Amino acid sequence: MSDTHPPRPDELEVSLFGPRYGECAIVHIGGGEWIVVDSFLTSTRVPVALQYFDDLGLNPAQAVRLIVATHWRDDHIKGLGKLVSRCSVASFCCASALSSREFLSVAAALRETGLPANGIREIHTVMSHLDSTDAHPVWASARRLIYRSSSCEVWALSPDDEANTSFLRSLAL
Repeated sequence: MSDTHPPRPDELEVSLFGPRYGECAIVHIGGGEWIVVDSFLTSTRVPVALQYFDDLGLNPAQAVRLIVATHWRDDHIKGLGKLVSRCSVASFCCASALSSREFLSVAAALRETGLPANGIREIHTVMSHLDSTDAHPVWASARRLIYRSSSCEVWALSPDDEANTSFLRSLAL
């Protein structure tokens, strides 16, 4: 998967993974700090980011500073719960719409139906882990600073109010 050597401390590295090469992005932002955007599982059912860090000989619990879920589709969130639980110092960021009363009501209703709802289970796993560690998600919204270190700033470009409204309306269908 990798050349088994982590990047130099002053080196930016962006690695894309997935069947369509973009279901997970892993970014070295310098100084041994990493950001993981989205997740998917390898053929051995391991989050690809965890496999990548293992290949590099890095401890994700110390190296990963931010995990971002861009949107809640199965091809971008599988294994996110495992990733969040292993990356203990990382902040978790997702769209602010996921904090809405409407979304939480739909999620609870789906969970109670017993129907296959992998995404709902993954959300539940992530949020349960955050609750158990007294951590809170960083809610992404347009033009919001979601992470700052000595080497970089990460800003959310979306969702804007229109995207949040559209998402919430889609829940009613």
